[in-house]
Amino acid sequence: MGKKAKETSIYKQALARVVELLDNSAPPWPQKPTDYGEAYEFPQDITKLSPQRLGQLQSRLAGWDGYAQYLLGHADIELSLLQNSFDITLSLKMSELQDNGSSRKLKDTLKAQALAEVPELKEAAYTLAEKRAVVTLLKAQKSIYDTQRHAASREQSRRADELRMRPA
Repeated sequence: MGKKAKETSIYKQALARVVELLDNSAPPWPQKPTDYGEAYEFPQDITKLSPQRLGQLQSRLAGWDGYAQYLLGHADIELSLLQNSFDITLSLKMSELQDNGSSRKLKDTLKAQALAEVPELKEAAYTLAEKRAVVTLLKAQKSIYDTQRHAASREQSRRADELRMRPA
């Protein structure tokens, strides 16, 4: 078994342990909402929604928001664990390259050489970039849900205030 296979194994084992720990000790995780459809259209004028539709919209956004946060947590964990494994493996290879050389090399030169000599490290670098992109997209999606939930909540509050202000 090669060094990269061992590192990947360590990464995957760590990920499995973290997921198991969370599954066993954390509160229940949200399931992917299934009855909301694949896509939705946020109303252009939220003030025109009936109270029932406004409540449904808030409920759906809350479901998707919770699920997005769940996915984001898992993606962050995967990214952190893979980054740690990559950093350790890269540092070891760079140290080995520096020790084998007759002169001091720049860190960037050592990194480039390590990535060129160890295909698994180069592949891991691409995988890290993909995982960072997933985290970025999930953060953006969560932000969209937050913004839309706040808009729906403000509309509910506005309606409640309007009812309180009406003369009896």
